[in-house]
Amino acid sequence: MYALGEQEPNKELLLYLVSKGGKKLRELTDHNGKKAEDYWTDDVKEYINLSTNTLPSLSDDIQCPIRFDTMFDVAIITRCCHRFCGKCISESYHRSGNNCPVCRMEFSFKDLKKDPLLTRFANAIQEEKDAKVLLEEEVKALR
Repeated sequence: MYALGEQEPNKELLLYLVSKGGKKLRELTDHNGKKAEDYWTDDVKEYINLSTNTLPSLSDDIQCPIRFDTMFDVAIITRCCHRFCGKCISESYHRSGNNCPVCRMEFSFKDLKKDPLLTRFANAIQEEKDAKVLLEEEVKALR
């Protein structure tokens, strides 16, 4: 049985509803007061959970200001506290000199420290993004 009776759910409609309704989708009820969630199949529930349980405000904070994607192997410039991918800041240092790409404060390699806590957090966010992309690809394949 599908989420919408006997017919297969419209994946484009689900994508639209999630983009507009977010977590409020769980609060929707039909004319009898039954929650919309009670009609959903496991795959629809999984998709909605994955789509609504992301951390967009936090994921923006772990974006590398050099390559504009989730940071990897996070390094911090201790003089100004700006964070980057370790590889990105190293390449920037060798290519453009010893100024922070964000605030232009001068730094040396000894001012670069690894940030293992933020690295673990960034990895978790990236895994969530990868899972969402994989699920969206599966949804497209079902069409």
